[in-house]
Amino acid sequence: MRATFLFLLILFTPYVWGQTYTSPFTQYFPSGKVEIIDRTIEIDKDNFTIITDTEKGKDIQRLRIIEVEKISKGIVYKCTSLDGLMPTIATYYPNNEAPYISILQPNTLISEIRFLLD
Repeated sequence: MRATFLFLLILFTPYVWGQTYTSPFTQYFPSGKVEIIDRTIEIDKDNFTIITDTEKGKDIQRLRIIEVEKISKGIVYKCTSLDGLMPTIATYYPNNEAPYISILQPNTLISEIRFLLD
């Protein structure tokens, strides 16, 4: 019983307390272009927040998490913008050789953005 509780606690900790990641590089697909852009990605049980450092300060994009699904290679966050107009799928791949978070927003011209993590 105790082992089951500890396993569930470890499995669901990121959903309850949240995680923060830093990303110095952004890669765009299908071009494969890589840019140096400092970002912080914060994930808690309700929100997926992308904070981008710009010359004018910080640009903050907050997405509301609708559903979370664990897959064999990571975690899928199905989100929407706070106004409900921008559906977004964010997938965290922690076990890759180079861990990254993939962002898919069907209403944009870029098919995929990857935040390469420190």
